[in-house]
Amino acid sequence: MSSKVQDEKPKHVIAVSATDRWVGNSIGHGLLKRENNDNDKETEIIALTRDPRSSNVKKLEKEGAKIRETNYKKKESLEQAVQGVNTLVYVAEDDKNCVRFAEDLVKAAKSQQVSNVILFSFIGADEELTETHRSAHNIEKVWEKEFQSCKIIRVNWAHQYFLDFAKNIQEEGVLKMTLDTESERLAPIDVQDIICVIEDLAKKQENRETEQKNIYNLTGSKAFTPKDLVIMINEVIKTGKVEYRQVCHEKLAQYLKMFGRDGTDSREEYDPRRFLPYDSFEIEKILDLLSYAKNGRDAGKSFDDFKEITGKEPKPIDYFFKENADEFTPKTKNFFRGRRSQRFFSRL
Repeated sequence: MSSKVQDEKPKHVIAVSATDRWVGNSIGHGLLKRENNDNDKETEIIALTRDPRSSNVKKLEKEGAKIRETNYKKKESLEQAVQGVNTLVYVAEDDKNCVRFAEDLVKAAKSQQVSNVILFSFIGADEELTETHRSAHNIEKVWEKEFQSCKIIRVNWAHQYFLDFAKNIQEEGVLKMTLDTESERLAPIDVQDIICVIEDLAKKQENRETEQKNIYNLTGSKAFTPKDLVIMINEVIKTGKVEYRQVCHEKLAQYLKMFGRDGTDSREEYDPRRFLPYDSFEIEKILDLLSYAKNGRDAGKSFDDFKEITGKEPKPIDYFFKENADEFTPKTKNFFRGRRSQRFFSRL
């Protein structure tokens, strides 16, 4: 191989797993966007996926990512997927076999001498209050056993999850969640801030900079009740008024199951609705995160870990609502069109 080709080889190869799902895809997109904006020719982004034909994965390819399939039935496929990778950003697969899949990829990463691992997980994983948290904690232990320097970033709720509730707000003017109106809280963080932390940790690991902690809890700088949230929404919308209504776990599950594809392919890259219709794993994850917000040890707490890593304040939730005000505005023209579904919604 010529020295010229060697000089052109990227110095830092970052792979992101589960890019056919919202979290992995958003991380992949965010890293690509940052590298492209910085004109960084020394970093290469690889999108790992079980479904390389996914339209959302193909978008990453158009943005400059290399696509590699992760076939968990084939050891060789996993080894090829992480070959030459310096930093692996691991997002668990949405699958009943997610822990075994993690074990298989750990073996592949070890055999291919992956240097650094950043693991996406959930606040309260070690409490194991829900199936989502139990699986997350087991996956944490799998990676920590073989990669002691593994960095774990834990999240509970992202700003963008509120977009899942926009349809109900537009049709009824009501935000419906399982949280108590005034006593239970969320401290959401923007997905772009999560990506910022991942990028910073990846660069620090690559530069051999030492970090005191291995686990980071990423939240907004303040926690809010549902009552606080609707007040903020009403401050930024120009027409109508939004109210809050607490619903039970089962009714919220029914609501999320109603969503199907609407033909919209122009939503911005961090919008989870690009991945509609949601399967049972995604719905259960959303419900489990809300369950933790009701019952968890660290429920409703805000942490300073984002600022510790980046030196900046996280994006405030009211800024997110302002940027997406149209999504959270009751649509009068939809009230009549939505009459047929109002009998259902009224039972939620």
